Amino acid sequence: MIGKRMRLRTRSSLLALSAIAGAGAVWMNWQGRPNDIGTAEIPVIDGRVWFNVAQPLNLVGLRGRPVVLEFWATWCGPCRKMIPKLNGLQRRYAKKGLVIIGLTTDKAKTVSSFVRRYNITYPVCAEQLLTSNPSVKSIPWAVIITPEGAVAWEGDAGSLTGPLDRVMESISSSAQTQVVFPGLTVGLGEERAHSVTYDEAYLTLLTDLLTKRLANVSVEDFSELFQFYWANLPANGEPGDTDLRHAACAVLVELWQEPRLRARPDLRQAIQGEFISRLDAHDPDWGNRSMLARLAPSVLDRDHAGTIEAIRRALQAESNPIAKARFGDALERLDSTLKPVPIPISRYSDAEKRYTDSVRSVSSHVLGLPKDLRPFQQYREFIDKQLSTTNVDAALVKQLLHDHAAHPGNMASDLLIRGCILDSLSTIARPGTLSKEAGQALEEGVYRIFVASDADWKLRLKQVLALEAQKLRYLDRQTVISTIEAKLTEEPVRLVRANLEYLESKLHGPARN
Repeated sequence: MIGKRMRLRTRSSLLALSAIAGAGAVWMNWQGRPNDIGTAEIPVIDGRVWFNVAQPLNLVGLRGRPVVLEFWATWCGPCRKMIPKLNGLQRRYAKKGLVIIGLTTDKAKTVSSFVRRYNITYPVCAEQLLTSNPSVKSIPWAVIITPEGAVAWEGDAGSLTGPLDRVMESISSSAQTQVVFPGLTVGLGEERAHSVTYDEAYLTLLTDLLTKRLANVSVEDFSELFQFYWANLPANGEPGDTDLRHAACAVLVELWQEPRLRARPDLRQAIQGEFISRLDAHDPDWGNRSMLARLAPSVLDRDHAGTIEAIRRALQAESNPIAKARFGDALERLDSTLKPVPIPISRYSDAEKRYTDSVRSVSSHVLGLPKDLRPFQQYREFIDKQLSTTNVDAALVKQLLHDHAAHPGNMASDLLIRGCILDSLSTIARPGTLSKEAGQALEEGVYRIFVASDADWKLRLKQVLALEAQKLRYLDRQTVISTIEAKLTEEPVRLVRANLEYLESKLHGPARN
């Protein structure tokens, strides 16, 4: 577990990203194609934040230079593999004036960490508008622009080297004004620029260093890692601090899984003391408090007076129903004098674990998945493709709702398909991405599923999360509240009940922190 690159959390499952695993371009594997000079559409550069430049770049200002525009994303595996090649091409043709620009729609705070983590030395432009370049249907995608300002070639960036070499053959070395300044940032914001040592890249670096020194690590070596959490807890709050504190807690638990650390009394005491300090800090984000509560039983000692008191303090101070339920669960697991509230068996969870184990097993690569799991695998691949290559319209929404109703059983594939659809219905409820017809069909369909409920409590929880993801532009809010209140009287599972209470509080007014 140690040494993995941290992935910051998101509450909804981004199902559409599961198609990223392929080795080629993401979404659609187009082949590169040459263009007649001047006939292809020139891409738009409209990102807000720049890296490795002293000022924002534009194609008019770069006229007279060859330019490569590469469309990419931080979550794209093939894009990451392109970085060393692009760094090399920028160095090779620097004297001929080549400028490579990486264009991404990712948020600047994510890209900032990524640029340092992967040592990107060419210019990068973050926060491009999603709608700016509709002709780009896959990533990584590259466009070569001649010094005259025309598109000479575009295609899968993996095929870039040959076409670029041919374009550069006809260009002579010449004195050019420097435009590439590795390490400089434009537009990120003064406050965040001053605290870049406390971002995801730095956290990953700290974790890597500690991992390499496990045999001789000391309590002092952990001080910087502990400080990372507190450095991202300013009074006014910075964009991204919540996610970074979440990542800092996850790293601490990751390291805790190492037996050599737990066997050392001094390190054990230091890490547990830091964990309790974070509990007492009452993190401003309820999701982070909920995470600390969920992880507490795996880090803190059972039946230890200090541990139990810390959890009781956190439980007493907690106002968010979901985090409160998590602290209640943690207290029952850490205090043996309390009788735990039994949690019903979830057939969905059992099916999910069996599917995950089967996918990872060697036998599945030879013989395929067990027969009863294959329908789910086929459906998941189909939905992944639909969500990643098709605009989400009313027809696709209605298809998802129909498919949910068509799999009401308790067979493993039926349970998994319903869970997959609920995750998808949460994901596609993004603001501004749906037409009125699609948005109304989505909200009404999710509400019908919520009213109908499900025998499996994990799927009922997903139903609540799917309803919470909706903006409720087309449903009567009071009717939804009344339905939630009715469900609260009959819901036996504490975590589902807590999520219902949280959703009810959001609908009544501002969500509780």
